[in-house]
Amino acid sequence: MTEASRKLGEELGKAYGQIERSADLIRRRAPGFQYLPTDRPMHGLVLTMEPFELANSPLMQPRLLPNGTFTSVVSAWELEWLVCMEPVSQMLSEREADPQLRTYSLRSIFRTQNATSNRVLDEAW
Repeated sequence: MTEASRKLGEELGKAYGQIERSADLIRRRAPGFQYLPTDRPMHGLVLTMEPFELANSPLMQPRLLPNGTFTSVVSAWELEWLVCMEPVSQMLSEREADPQLRTYSLRSIFRTQNATSNRVLDEAW
């Protein structure tokens, strides 16, 4: 393993750990988290400024902390597109359920979806 891949695994591993701690607090309805619904699927997103094409691949996953919460590494560009897709939760759930698709970057699901207007973003502008 190269130094660069070890460092990347450490950094992404920290983010995976934070997602798992937050998901646990939500599930336990801990103070400050008790208002968040627990009856819906949770999907963690690790946001990076630049795309990491292999971050969701089986090559990287062993270097990351095991998570009970399905988590994907996404770039800022992918997140910008994701908020214009509908229904987001269904798209993420279908991606998670597909053993091959879940190993690709998030943008792989955009090819089959149509972007829509995002009400929150429209109101902000």
